Amino acid sequence: MAFSKRGATPVPLGPLPLGIKANIDKAFLTMELIIDAAMERNRTKFVQAIILDGCVDSIEKAGALADELIAAHRAFMPGW
Repeated sequence: MAFSKRGATPVPLGPLPLGIKANIDKAFLTMELIIDAAMERNRTKFVQAIILDGCVDSIEKAGALADELIAAHRAFMPGW
C-alpha cells in the first residue's frame, strides 16, 4: 500500500513467487482449520492446526498445548 493525502492506494506487485504463495496458503489453511475446530468444538482439528502452524515438534506437545489453551480460554469458549 502507498499512502498519500488521498488515502491508501494498492501497489501492484505482479504474481507472487511460489514460495511466498505457499506460505500465505498455509497460513490461510491453518486459520481455516482453527476456525473449524472452534465452531465444531473439535479438539482433533485444533491439534492438527497447531501441528500445521509449526509451533511444536510433536503430536504430544500439540495435544498438551491444545489442552492448555482450551482450559485457559474455556470461559470464552462455551461447550469446550
